Amino acid sequence: MKRTLNRLFPVLCIGLMMPILLNACSSKSHVNIRETETVREPLNREEELGIQVLSIRESAAGHMLDLRYRVKDPEKASLVLSAQMKPYLIDQGSGTRLSVPNMPKMGSLRQKSRQPEADRVYFILFANPGKLVKPGNKVTVVFGDVSIENLVVE
Repeated sequence: MKRTLNRLFPVLCIGLMMPILLNACSSKSHVNIRETETVREPLNREEELGIQVLSIRESAAGHMLDLRYRVKDPEKASLVLSAQMKPYLIDQGSGTRLSVPNMPKMGSLRQKSRQPEADRVYFILFANPGKLVKPGNKVTVVFGDVSIENLVVE
């Protein structure tokens, strides 16, 4: 039984994540994401990265956090979308640090691009083991030495 589960686990993971990935990769005309009602301090952090954070929500029954952002300045946003960037998320209440999972067959669960497109929505999925971060928690997303603080999980 255990051997069968070990063989099926990658298939099940791919099957569960495929709808999320396909939705995220759809054309920008089909994406309908509302602006989160959060206070972001300081606002120039998003401008510095060339992006606008749209939302951060629970996904995959709370085991993942889905960050959606729109590219405002493709040149600046190329840092965020580069393969070398390893973003992570910090829960401000507990200090828990969440990373982007790297699946053996699928790779990192985030979009990467050499040439970002202006006004296109991109995603990053953060692992949330044990559902440590819950809706209403304030989080900080860190891209290298730049962070976007006080985002509220929906």
